[in-house]
Amino acid sequence: MAAPQGIEAPSTPLLAGEWRVVAADSELGFVTHILFGLVPVRGRYGDYAGELHIDEQGTASGSLRIDAATVRTGIRKRDAHLRSADFFAVEQHPHMTVELDALRPGADGAQTFTGTLHVRDQALAIEAPISVEQVASDRLRVGADFELDHRRSGLAAAGSGWKKVPQKLGVHAALTLERAS
Repeated sequence: MAAPQGIEAPSTPLLAGEWRVVAADSELGFVTHILFGLVPVRGRYGDYAGELHIDEQGTASGSLRIDAATVRTGIRKRDAHLRSADFFAVEQHPHMTVELDALRPGADGAQTFTGTLHVRDQALAIEAPISVEQVASDRLRVGADFELDHRRSGLAAAGSGWKKVPQKLGVHAALTLERAS
């Protein structure tokens, strides 16, 4: 997963209809830096589901539900810590949810996603450029790379040095959607 950057490629207009995320053909993850910002930590989520509704006027609504317990960074001890009460608290908050408020087309054809990420009992506003590519008559590929203020998430923010929660968290999403039958 590359470091988060703005999407600059022109987008395909969104097609009206009901769409669902195909997790097996999608990627959802993050990157942050620890040890005074020197060491990158990359993680992925293994289980998520979502839907997108686009009406004939182009108005969009939808959500993505992420199973917080499926976070994987490649280090089991760190993954267990991320699932603990210090971070995702998966016993009390098993899911994170992204709610789509609006998709706004720009003059260059690109789309801007506006929505809310719900983590634990916190709601974080998201506004990010997205790319949309039609990859088949019944499939779309939606991509986004953006940063969140990690400390606003309600996750552990105490500590110093290597234990301190980094402020910036880069999010990477490359979601394949297919028409719902």
